[in-house]
Amino acid sequence: MLTNDVIDHETRIIQGANLISHTPLVAASTLSFTNVFSSTYANYRVVYNYLPTAAGGTTLRFRDSGGQVSTALYAYALQTIDSALGTSANSFGRTQTSIPLPTGTIQLSAAIDIIGPNLATATTLLFNYTNAVANATTGAGAYNANTVFTGFDIIPASGNATGSVSIYGYRIV
Repeated sequence: MLTNDVIDHETRIIQGANLISHTPLVAASTLSFTNVFSSTYANYRVVYNYLPTAAGGTTLRFRDSGGQVSTALYAYALQTIDSALGTSANSFGRTQTSIPLPTGTIQLSAAIDIIGPNLATATTLLFNYTNAVANATTGAGAYNANTVFTGFDIIPASGNATGSVSIYGYRIV
């Protein structure tokens, strides 16, 4: 669990950021964050530290007032650098039903900025991930429709995840 000093440090990552939610994860299969986006803030930062229990993909899907949104309007572009091999790989997709997050069974940390999820415009994401062996992924994503989102889900393909998720709101509307 994060101490107040760590949470305070994370809050200062973005000047004026306010902690909305901090959730410890214990053997969670789907991580649902409902009613975290509102008209109070235009943008959000998600600080995500987790350890999956099984290999396979993990994805992010937005939520609206009706629940999880899985229509094929997601798009993404990622670049991953492997620190052991010194290689990089690109991946991308359009008309997807979710945004992929890094895979594997190793400790992962991520910072995801979600821009305008509650503004009835296309929602964009900017993200950076690293794992315990310093492999790094950076990228961008979008949901290409004017939709008001209220939250999001992080969905491991199999197994569970432990760790924590902190959500901050910034740039007051």
